[in-house]
Amino acid sequence: MEHESINLPQIIKILGERPFPMKESIKDYLREIEQRDQQAEQVKYDANAAEEENAAVQSTEKTEDETKSDASEADKKPDDKDDSKK
Repeated sequence: MEHESINLPQIIKILGERPFPMKESIKDYLREIEQRDQQAEQVKYDANAAEEENAAVQSTEKTEDETKSDASEADKKPDDKDDSKK
């Protein structure tokens, strides 16, 4: 069981429309709930997309920094062959 309780919009999704019309005030309420749910989903989607983008940027920056660090360390190392000849 995924939910302990369900609300009217979920019941309508499961069972379909009622055989007789609902009052206009109930329809307005259901539309408002649906809009709020859509907005909440959009906010969640946008937040996840932003997190993924930040993670990708940080990963790229880290890789670039490591590459630069490796290159600078290679430049700083003395040549072992030159030391053995002295």
